[in-house]
Amino acid sequence: MKSQPRYVFVDALRGIASVAVLLAHIVNNEISKDTLNRQLPLAIKEFCFNGNFGVQVFFVLSGFVIALSLSHRPLTWPRAVNFALRRQIRLDPPYFVALVALMLLHAAFGRGFPDLRTLALNLIYAHNLAGAPQILGVAWTLCLEIQFYAAFLAILALDRWLGKAKAAPISPLAVHLMWISGLVSAWLVQIGTPPQLYALGHYSWFYFAAGALCFWCWRGWAPLWTLSILICGLTASALWSFTREASFVSASFEGIETGVVTTLILFVAASRGKLETLSLGRIGQFLGRISYSLYLTHAFAVESLMWTTRALWGETRGAWSGFFLAIPLAIGVAYGFYRAVERPSVRLAMRFKN
Repeated sequence: MKSQPRYVFVDALRGIASVAVLLAHIVNNEISKDTLNRQLPLAIKEFCFNGNFGVQVFFVLSGFVIALSLSHRPLTWPRAVNFALRRQIRLDPPYFVALVALMLLHAAFGRGFPDLRTLALNLIYAHNLAGAPQILGVAWTLCLEIQFYAAFLAILALDRWLGKAKAAPISPLAVHLMWISGLVSAWLVQIGTPPQLYALGHYSWFYFAAGALCFWCWRGWAPLWTLSILICGLTASALWSFTREASFVSASFEGIETGVVTTLILFVAASRGKLETLSLGRIGQFLGRISYSLYLTHAFAVESLMWTTRALWGETRGAWSGFFLAIPLAIGVAYGFYRAVERPSVRLAMRFKN
């Protein structure tokens, strides 16, 4: 079987997104955020805070990559089970180790351990759905990712059952389900979502759908007009949110536009044959390689650093020293975590690939 080429540009974008989220959490950590918000220049604060939108980049890339990984043949039950198994082997061990590490850290600072129900729900990515406390701060995105995978598999299964795929692994049915569901998802955000339903992935599904449709259009399995309509619909949804209150604009307008820009960048790079060559250098590839580990570990690495610097040098000096030390420390911790935990999980998942 011909090996799949390495899309280094996707890895680089993933690395950039992980560093962006890190910057957001450095200036918004529990210990020193008030001090940093008072003393940082406005331009630096805004730049770091906007790193939160790296999450939307992750969602689009996830749609693109998952569509790629299931693109070789039409979906069957064995392939669906194999895919789910490989994804969980890839995601679960690093996530579980990060959970344990954070619980030990909280215990060291006198915060105690979560109850068994909370821990069990966090372990199966269901704490948001059940309204249970979240142990790891970034785990809400993993809850959504699991929902995205399930929805994507459901679309492919329905396509396998009702569609009539010929030259491509998918039929027009899957394509239409994808762009229509993406539009519906984006506009459900605009009409309002009850707070108790925010744990569901419908309000972020359009990011994943845009990434998957981007891949299908690039491969020629979907007409370009479907992606064009979805992009236009998302842009219109973002502009509509721009007319509303400022708090909504921050969460919706900039987030949707981040997803749109990411999708367009991906499609242009793919169409020009740059996915395998535009690596953004060794640093970009290094950050892409450790991006999941950095995403999982950066919050408690930054938190531990801020507690330590504040205890050593006081509120102001501690906040500033933590601000400058946070990036190298978080990347160093993530690299160690990648070598010890994530890389073995990746290799184990690869053994089940075929």
